[in-house]
Amino acid sequence: MSVVTDNSKRLRQRLADLGRQVAASRKASERPLRLPKEHSTGMKPFFVIVQYSRVYPCREADLSRNDTSISWKSHGDSETANPISGKGRDAGDLQALFRNLPKDLVYVVFCVFEDSFAEFNRAKEFAATTGLSYGWEPFRNKDGAVTFSSSGHTPKPQ
Repeated sequence: MSVVTDNSKRLRQRLADLGRQVAASRKASERPLRLPKEHSTGMKPFFVIVQYSRVYPCREADLSRNDTSISWKSHGDSETANPISGKGRDAGDLQALFRNLPKDLVYVVFCVFEDSFAEFNRAKEFAATTGLSYGWEPFRNKDGAVTFSSSGHTPKPQ
């Protein structure tokens, strides 16, 4: 009986050692990531629609409405922004626009459609390198155009 007890004790110890090895191996292969922290701000959002692999700022640097590459439609207390395919900017063209924005008054909100995530990644890098805070919201093409209203949701900056 003593042999069985000793063998059982030895096997339990071996199992505990293997468990520690697995935990150590798992910890060594994991990399901690930092998730962005959203924060409240008194700044106003500067919306940029990212669709058709192009970017469509809803406003110009002087904060006037962009009627060049976006078709606007009013519906009572809301407005719908329809980007005009082929008239948008390349993400690289945003750098000059972002430099001219008043950083203490606005932050950038990207409305990102599923067909343009790579372009969004480039655009958000330009926002960050020019010192602008930004937030983003995912959209699906089947949901239709972006609608702005007084009762809508605005993502907070990161």
